[in-house]
Amino acid sequence: MKKLIKKTCFKRLLLILTMFSIYVLLLYLYRVNISPEYSDQGFVYNSLSIVGLAVSVSFFIIPVTILPVYPRQPSDYTVWALYLFSYAPTALVSVHILNRGIMDILTLHLMLLTSFILFFYSRFHNFTVLPKIKINLENIDVLLLSLLFIILIFYVWKVGGFKLNWGIGGIYERRLVVRETIVSRSIGAYILSFSRHCMLLIGIYLGIAKKKIYYFGMTVLLSIGIFSLDGTKTSILIPCVLGVLSWLLIVNPNRSILFFPIAVLLVCLVGLTELVFSHSSFVNAYLVRRICIVPGVLNSFYWDFFSVNPKGMLTDSFLKHFMESVYDVPLTFVIGREYLNNVQSNANTGIWMGWYANFGIAGVFAASVIGGCIVGLIDKLTKSGLYILGCMVCLSIGINWSEQMLHTSILTGGIFFFIIILLFINISSKLRNFFEYPGKEKTMISAYKNLLRKVFT
Repeated sequence: MKKLIKKTCFKRLLLILTMFSIYVLLLYLYRVNISPEYSDQGFVYNSLSIVGLAVSVSFFIIPVTILPVYPRQPSDYTVWALYLFSYAPTALVSVHILNRGIMDILTLHLMLLTSFILFFYSRFHNFTVLPKIKINLENIDVLLLSLLFIILIFYVWKVGGFKLNWGIGGIYERRLVVRETIVSRSIGAYILSFSRHCMLLIGIYLGIAKKKIYYFGMTVLLSIGIFSLDGTKTSILIPCVLGVLSWLLIVNPNRSILFFPIAVLLVCLVGLTELVFSHSSFVNAYLVRRICIVPGVLNSFYWDFFSVNPKGMLTDSFLKHFMESVYDVPLTFVIGREYLNNVQSNANTGIWMGWYANFGIAGVFAASVIGGCIVGLIDKLTKSGLYILGCMVCLSIGINWSEQMLHTSILTGGIFFFIIILLFINISSKLRNFFEYPGKEKTMISAYKNLLRKVFT
């Protein structure tokens, strides 16, 4: 027991040192490269006082004291993704962007820290929708899954004119064209969103965890088709990240989650190396800035604007049918117009500041509880053989929630579809056998139950 406690304490200390190293690297890259390059977009750097620096570092590190070192359920990956890609970037850059005094910054950080803790503990509920009925469709549902992949691949490539476009130049123009021609039509938007968020994940899981090569091949075709169509980098990057996660869990399901922040640290080091030795900033522009800085900048913009202006009250969403719209354009475009000087810029944000913009501080707390309950439900739907699939789903949701509001993520972020798919997998005996990864994750869950029992008894 003493050896176990020492090992856990060592991992926790290593985690704190890793996150502090990430803070130092990000702050340096932000000061010398990202802020000068993107200052016209609000990426401001200001020299901090001792108090401001202490506030920033403290709130950056505090959540590390409760973050799980060893994953106990799939939703731990959602918690980590929200910390790394939403909470931590805000703690880093908000002190530079906001100019309304230390108390205003403290209020923002206390609100986000409280929301993070609410989200963390809201996952542990007893609500479940696991069905008691079982059906056997004699592999018809498995066949339909393959057919669905083929239909979606054909649809995406047909809409894109069967053209392969690997170029990263003109990406935003391609997205604007897709937004005006496809996303404006609800069915097309949902098909594209379902393909990007759900089917790519399912194909990666089946291809790597279940070793079904044809699903892996169809996923590659679908991923390339989506990128060629709208230039969405996440259609390439996220499947790669999820594929690495599934492989790591297969190789060693008992590994520490420390590999997650270490991966972020390595990306920062690559960006620093590129900047120092080649005097270029490709990694900083397309990875470090986009993943580790932009969410914090946008969260700061939302706090700065909606703390002194009327809240949206979801009148740019489904409540527009019952209430008069507060603003003439959706809230995401309001921020684009006010801070990026571009009304066509869709400056989206994550679940916390998205609901702050709509309902204030109460909305942030509500989003935390609702979000925690959702991933807690996914924990229960991915027990006994579906653990790896559950980890991939929860990581995908966490990344999505770092850049998309809660209410829009339900459909366009694929969360509703994830829940329906997981429910059907639990109902269908053939489909469950098709998806179930036997052995290791069952042993892992049992091992952690025994570990927790020893620690707390």
